[in-house]
Amino acid sequence: MRYHSRIDAWLLLVFAAMVALPLLLDVLITPGPVPLKPSSMLLSGLTLGLAVYFCFPCYYELEQDGLLIRCGRREQRIAYRDIVALAYSRNLAAAPALSLRRVLIRHGRWSGQLVSPRDREGFMRALQARVTQAQAPAALQRQE
Repeated sequence: MRYHSRIDAWLLLVFAAMVALPLLLDVLITPGPVPLKPSSMLLSGLTLGLAVYFCFPCYYELEQDGLLIRCGRREQRIAYRDIVALAYSRNLAAAPALSLRRVLIRHGRWSGQLVSPRDREGFMRALQARVTQAQAPAALQRQE
C-alpha cells in the first residue's frame, strides 16, 4: 500500500520563489529591454532540477516486512518489528516530508523518522496494524 506525501502550499511557493528569483533579479537589475541572461536561466533550471531530484517522488510504502520511505533518490527501510511508537508531529526538522502535518515514527532505541502522508490517520492505522502483527509472535515467544 502506497501513501504519497502531503504537499503544503507554502512549500510550493518557496520552490517557485527559488526558481523565479534569479530570473526576477536579472530583469530588475539589467537596464533596458535586455532578454534574460543564460546564467540566470541556468541557475533557475539548476534550482528546479535539484528540487525535483531531491524531493520527488515522495511516498511511503507499506511492504511485506517493513516501511519503505522514498523521497527523491533516497530510500530508507524500517522493519515493522523495530517500530516502537507512532505520534502526530509538526516538527520542523529536515525529513522526507513535504508538509508540516507529520507522523513521527520511533524505531530502535533512539531513532525517529518524520513522514507526511496525505491520509495521515489511514497511514497510522495501517502501519500500526502491521507493526502489531509483526511484533505479536515475539510477544508470544517471550511469554512462554
